[in-house]
Amino acid sequence: MSKVFITDYISNPDIERSILGDYLTDKPSDSVEVLLVWHECINEAFCMQFPNLRGVVRYGVGYDNLDINYLKSRNIIACNTPDYGTEEVADTTMAMILNIVRGITRYDFLCREFSDGTWQENTLKFLKRTSDTVLGIIGAGRIGGSVALRAQALRLKVLIYDKYKERGYEKLLGVKRVESLDELLEASDIVSLHIP
Repeated sequence: MSKVFITDYISNPDIERSILGDYLTDKPSDSVEVLLVWHECINEAFCMQFPNLRGVVRYGVGYDNLDINYLKSRNIIACNTPDYGTEEVADTTMAMILNIVRGITRYDFLCREFSDGTWQENTLKFLKRTSDTVLGIIGAGRIGGSVALRAQALRLKVLIYDKYKERGYEKLLGVKRVESLDELLEASDIVSLHIP
């Protein structure tokens, strides 16, 4: 029977086990034909354990940990998950940015620390308005672009640096493009990194 092997995972693969049943194996073997991969480097040395390998499926968008040329040379099909978690990652990024700019975690602490109601007198002095904050985004692909749109809705000034995106893309997002990483780093209050 053909088998599927998971190279690495965050927690127990309960979902995979419920779908694959007896096809899922916990050990590398000659019967493994498909690998499910998260971070494991899939190259010739790793694949030698699987002489009958026919497919590699990457949990995630990137495939920089897959030796595509080697897989092609063995006629092994490589797949990724091209739009996994874009909205969720962008939302979480914005939550973290708001926490930094508006001190949400610190306010929570102060509210608990000064439960007598004096927390307002003990507010944080270094908070900024979102409209006075410059967000620099390195990598303006699906996630970086989604963060840029969300940031503008909260009135942050947004700069992007992405040497691979075509000219004019910044106009679609309504942001300013900078020409160098140094320029972005110097002008930004917060930097959000969205590259492989």
